[in-house]
Formats: sequence, C-alpha cells, structure tokens
Amino acid sequence: MNALSRFRFRQFRKEETGSIPIEGVMGFLLLAGWLVIAFEIYDAFRMRAKVTRATSTVADIISRERDPFGPSYVMGMKKIFDYLSKKADDEQTWMRVTIVNCWADPLAPDVPCNGPDPNRKVTLIASNATNIADGYTQAALDAQADRIPVLAPGDTAAIVETSYSYHPLFGIGDKWVSHEGDHLGQMGLRKGLRFSSFIVTRPRATRFVWDPNK
Repeated sequence: MNALSRFRFRQFRKEETGSIPIEGVMGFLLLAGWLVIAFEIYDAFRMRAKVTRATSTVADIISRERDPFGPSYVMGMKKIFDYLSKKADDEQTWMRVTIVNCWADPLAPDVPCNGPDPNRKVTLIASNATNIADGYTQAALDAQADRIPVLAPGDTAAIVETSYSYHPLFGIGDKWVSHEGDHLGQMGLRKGLRFSSFIVTRPRATRFVWDPNK
C-alpha cells in the first residue's frame, strides 16, 4: 500500500458525514423487519398456548363423562376444540381419542402398567380419530408407552391428542435470505407448523365405556 492509498484510507476512516434520510430509511427497514418477525413469533406462542388450553378443556370434559360414548361424541369434541382454537378450515386440525386400561394380571395383581416391568403396558380398548389421523393399534400404542403415566391394575384412562396447523400472519417463513446464490437461512416461521398436544386423563367417577354406535 503506497502513501496515497494510506492517506485515502485514513481520510475515509475519519469521515463522519452522512445522509440522515438514507440512514433513517435503513434504520426504519431494520426496525420494521424486527417488529414483524417479533410479532409473528409472539403470535405463534400465543396460538400454541390457546391450542394447549383447548385440548385441556376437551380432556376435562371427557374425564367427567359418565355415559358410554363413541365416534359421534369424539366428533362433537372436535367441534368444541375447533371453536376454542379458532381454526380457519377443517383440514387445519385433527383429534384422536383413545381409551386404554391396565389389565389385572392374576399372577401379579399389584404390578402397575407402564411401570418398572417393560412387559406390563396398557391395553387398547378403542381409538377414534378425525380427518387425516388414524386410530391407534395396540402396536402403535405400545410405541407411545413412555408418554403414558403409570396406571394401577384395573385403571382406565383417555388419551386426548390434537394437532393444529399454524399459518403465520405475514407469510414470511418460507422466504430464504440469499447472497450470491447461497441460501443463508430463513426468516420467520414456516407455513404448516404443527402444534400437537398429548393429554392423558382419568375418569372422575366411573370407568370410561366405549360404544361404537354413539
């Protein structure tokens, strides 16, 4: 670097002049972008909490049920969940209700299900799902054993699962930030983000009774 180049570099380094309108526009764009992304993330957490509360409400209603219930009842619970979660269309949510019990082993009447004994898992009584979801089989239920709490012999429980497809307000989640053809990352939240809940509840009074005709 020659003397002239060093001189110009020092002059540039000491330069403090600028254009207030240009700097103001740049600052506004950065601030506006930050506010949009921050509000979008806040709304996602707000919606996640709403879905969790809606699922808890449905599970609490089911826990108080004294009469036999079946697929039509589950569809009614799905409508309640849709109302509480403010879903936009039918494909945005689904629900699955599964009734399980812990069978009493005559050789070990005091051993609980989903406890220390890996062979003592809950037994599937019935499982019904709405929309694109499928009901559980016994094998599929066994794979979820670590999510089900310990049940005493003869105990029954209902598993209430919901899924909500979240659509970001500003739709900026699928836009990539690129530089010279290289993808550097994504802004915001992606479309189709799923909020899922898995709640296990025991009956408050009698045992759950499944009736496929109700």
